[in-house]
Amino acid sequence: MAELRYLPLFSSLHDPEELHSATAPFLAELSARTGLDPVAVPPDAPELPSVVYVQTGGTEAAFRRLSPRLPSPLILLSHPAHNSLPASLEILTWIKARNRRAVIVHGEADEAASLLERLIQALSAGRSLKDSRLGLFGAPSDWLIASRPPAADIEKRWGCRVIEIPLEEIRLPPGPCPGSAARPPAPTSVEQARQLGPVLSELVRKHGLDGLSLRCFDLLKSWGNTGCLALSQLNDSGIPASCEGDLPALFTLRVVKALTGLPGFMANPSSWSPSRQELILAHCSVPLTLLTDHVLDTHFESGIGVGIRGKFRKGPCSLFKFGGRDLSRLFYCRGEITANLSRDDLCRTQIVFKPTDDFSSYLAQPLGNHLIVVPGWWEGKVEAFRRLFL
Repeated sequence: MAELRYLPLFSSLHDPEELHSATAPFLAELSARTGLDPVAVPPDAPELPSVVYVQTGGTEAAFRRLSPRLPSPLILLSHPAHNSLPASLEILTWIKARNRRAVIVHGEADEAASLLERLIQALSAGRSLKDSRLGLFGAPSDWLIASRPPAADIEKRWGCRVIEIPLEEIRLPPGPCPGSAARPPAPTSVEQARQLGPVLSELVRKHGLDGLSLRCFDLLKSWGNTGCLALSQLNDSGIPASCEGDLPALFTLRVVKALTGLPGFMANPSSWSPSRQELILAHCSVPLTLLTDHVLDTHFESGIGVGIRGKFRKGPCSLFKFGGRDLSRLFYCRGEITANLSRDDLCRTQIVFKPTDDFSSYLAQPLGNHLIVVPGWWEGKVEAFRRLFL
């Protein structure tokens, strides 16, 4: 059983045994509902946890003394007695006045347990970004004029480093038929495209990367093939990988994987019909694990190499995108995949998305071109992440 490490705070005016009898059942019920084993951490421990259990009132001064040693963001666990909630509110107000982040968990045990579970998952996802390494193989594609956030701002905001790696480090296997435009692609072209995946995986190990983005269009001229299949392989293996050197898309894929456990489909929002409330999304690379079926085709824009024409299962899905100078803005939209298309004037994998939430706001305040498509609705986890980190 995973542990729920928490720092208990209580006033010296309370009898410890009576207080334990009064507050332990609430914690025990949370544990039963979340499957987490509660472990109390004393105030003099070398490393304090992210969960503070405010057991009584009169604990505000003790919190202030401990605050320099407490991590951020914090979860303030409050129960319905002994002035726990009033003290938590005072503490949260003090925290926010110092531009730090925290969330109060309060309510009946079932409601509190549900929120606590989501917050802990979100906390883990956000904390996993700290000290992570995102590889950028080549500069962002020339058309991504708004998708070039400064690496220093990302590191300051999230703690993750952007590692710039020259494309020349990618030792490409020779292409037997560069520039071939056969549809479907010839077996030799497919085999060539498959070989790039292990090459990139080895560079991930070499540089200690937690994800990568590839300036893939340059490969069309230098190699006569594409990175679509290799990026699909990486995402399916658990390594977030984006096309075109798109760093915000890579960051989004990284957070999505940490929050949902799933890879994402990085796609162009190709057209939007306000009257039908339908968005068409398309791209030539997609994780095969998200699909019900697929065939290999050429890359759309160039007509050469290998792209993927995949079919998604119809049903609930979500759109994600982080943006802004330090990637602190998040767009999230729920909807349904209602159809798969096979048009010749779009990138090879094509879906029709019908939003449940408002999508039109993205047209007014976009966060760049690409959006990340993930099966399922994740609003609970997204809201928990927002409250802790945004």
